[in-house]
Amino acid sequence: TWFDYYYLSTDAAYSSDDAYLGSAVVGEAALAGGASVGVSTTTTGDYVGGLPAGDYYLLVSTDHLGFQPESDESNNVAAVPIALTL
Repeated sequence: TWFDYYYLSTDAAYSSDDAYLGSAVVGEAALAGGASVGVSTTTTGDYVGGLPAGDYYLLVSTDHLGFQPESDESNNVAAVPIALTL
């Protein structure tokens, strides 16, 4: 089993001060190298209260808790630029 965690960040790298948006259980079994899995989730603006409008990154940190054994843990965060409007 592994969990994906979702964050809002001012840069494309995960750090402990990023705004946590939620998490989801994604898989029950390990994926083969190069394989992928699709996930869909929804969140509300409740998580971003107090943040000013502006440019941010939506981060997805897969296997955030490190449950899946891997030879390379450095490629588990994807960042997508977004604009937050209030």
